[in-house]
Amino acid sequence: MKSTAFENEGVGIEGVVGYWRTKDARYFEVVILDLFSGDKTVVEFPSIPSDVQVMEDGRLLTAIKKRNEKGWLSELCIFDIDIGRCESGFSNGGYSLFGPDLHEDSVVYYSKENGGLSIKKARLGTGEVDYLDCPDHNCSHPSWSDDGDKIAYIVGDTRVSVYDVLTGKNDVINVVDGEGVLTGVDFSEGKNGEVLVFSFIEGDFSDSMRSKIISLDLRGVGDKVVLELNGRVLGISGTNVEGGVIALIGDRMNSQNLFFYNLDDGKRVIVSDPDWIAGPASWSE
Repeated sequence: MKSTAFENEGVGIEGVVGYWRTKDARYFEVVILDLFSGDKTVVEFPSIPSDVQVMEDGRLLTAIKKRNEKGWLSELCIFDIDIGRCESGFSNGGYSLFGPDLHEDSVVYYSKENGGLSIKKARLGTGEVDYLDCPDHNCSHPSWSDDGDKIAYIVGDTRVSVYDVLTGKNDVINVVDGEGVLTGVDFSEGKNGEVLVFSFIEGDFSDSMRSKIISLDLRGVGDKVVLELNGRVLGISGTNVEGGVIALIGDRMNSQNLFFYNLDDGKRVIVSDPDWIAGPASWSE
């Protein structure tokens, strides 16, 4: 895809997103896309991937589904495109893990275990794993800030915890009032610097077609921005484009595609491939 919709000088790794795509839920590909140049690399993937993040050295960080005697599990995978397989990772002690996000040598993810969802932070290559505070044992979708000082993650349905890595302090924010479910959180670029962006499905999660993208400046500089959408916003990724986010939008036909949204004017540009079902996108590390 060659695009002229993204006016930004930061061509290169900062303009790259990774996502998976499929047509039949049996054969999967991972797409590495430079939003600014339109250059695209497509890689056949040997398993079912989760969120895909492009690392600085060109390898891919994801979580893959694998079958063992207990059934299906999800494991961390660092995928080398040149050799076509996972070269390292870990199995998380027999539990499934999802939504990995990397900063330098530390990855955060959420894990389904003991009837709930936990947030973990692990250092690659060492086996060190720490649990982050998780009220009600129901937390998901962790994301690093660009500088690595903070980690944000969803708590329950409508709250978000912002963890300060340096102080160990947690601030829990009630993002929305009323019935609905947050489906994603990430750090992004706003007019006055760093903001938090959220994806939210209103009402009954199982059949609602009303969604919102929310941008919130934690320092109180600027207003809270809310973009209302028709469709199911299933995930979100922040970008280094001011006011820009990438959202995964689904419809009643079980089709889902990625769109770049400008929160200032509500305009959108399709990122993924219309004839394919796309998975969540992650801005490159």
